[in-house]
Amino acid sequence: MENELAHHISSLIKVYRDGRVERLTGTSTVPSSLDPKTGVHSNDVVISPE
Repeated sequence: MENELAHHISSLIKVYRDGRVERLTGTSTVPSSLDPKTGVHSNDVVISPE
């Protein structure tokens, strides 16, 4: 059951029945920062089920 797919969006992600998500593309990350053009500040968010 651990490798059974629940959803597969071609070339983007695989979601497994056990809750794991595998990103197939777009896995590069950038640090949080301020976009000088828009004034929007991005930051990291920790999601915890606890």
